[in-house]
Amino acid sequence: MSKFLFLTLILHCINILLQKSKARKPKSNCQDPSEAGIRLVQQTTTPRDRLLKAMKDTVRARFKAHKRLSDLDVQLNRVVAVASALVIFLTVAPYILKSPPIVSDILNLFTVLSSIFILVASLLQYSSQNALTAEQHHRSALEINEIVRDLELKSADKPEAVDLAIDRYNLVLQKYSVNHEQSDYNEVIIERKHDYPWVTPEIERRLKKSIRWKNVVPNGWFVLVCAMSVFLIAFAIIAPNYISREPSEDTRQIKEEIRALQSLIKEGKSMSPQ
Repeated sequence: MSKFLFLTLILHCINILLQKSKARKPKSNCQDPSEAGIRLVQQTTTPRDRLLKAMKDTVRARFKAHKRLSDLDVQLNRVVAVASALVIFLTVAPYILKSPPIVSDILNLFTVLSSIFILVASLLQYSSQNALTAEQHHRSALEINEIVRDLELKSADKPEAVDLAIDRYNLVLQKYSVNHEQSDYNEVIIERKHDYPWVTPEIERRLKKSIRWKNVVPNGWFVLVCAMSVFLIAFAIIAPNYISREPSEDTRQIKEEIRALQSLIKEGKSMSPQ
């Protein structure tokens, strides 16, 4: 019992010492650089300036979203166009090049696969409505930019101008049921690092990495379809030179032996007693 009380007393003393050491440590007033940047902006700017900055950032992000979606729509159209041209080539190649049966069968298989790919890509492109969404981003950016210009031209000592700008800004956001993605805003942050004091080199590297991965998928599909097209065109042109259209001498001899054997079997059956 005495040992147990002694151990309990020691643990209690260690706990008190640890609490005192934590209390002596100076607490940092700024642990998160992003929070520090936000507090700095809030302390050094007026509500009018903060509203202008928010609207300008939204305008820049909406323009980035418009460019990203427009480029994505163009890239998908290119993929579908290349795949369609490949289907046409694979359809007529066996007749023009007089390909052997095995080469024609392989080309027909890839024709079916390419047709399925075009169907799926077209349905995905239609359901995503990238062109329509890009147009909505562009229109909303233009309307918000108009609010920004009107607010900048008015006097800074008129609070009713700020209230009116807020109401107009909210109406524009409600009017267009779209929103830019985080990658669009990340591009704005990277381009205007001087407006964001919390952006460190590590944060900037992560933002650039996320933007790069956003553009990999459409470019990757286009490169894949182009590479497959070049491979199949080369295969359709080169393969017939290595695959003989006529059976070889050994194949003909084997077929003749099979026919002779079959004829002997038939003769043996006909000569057998009934």
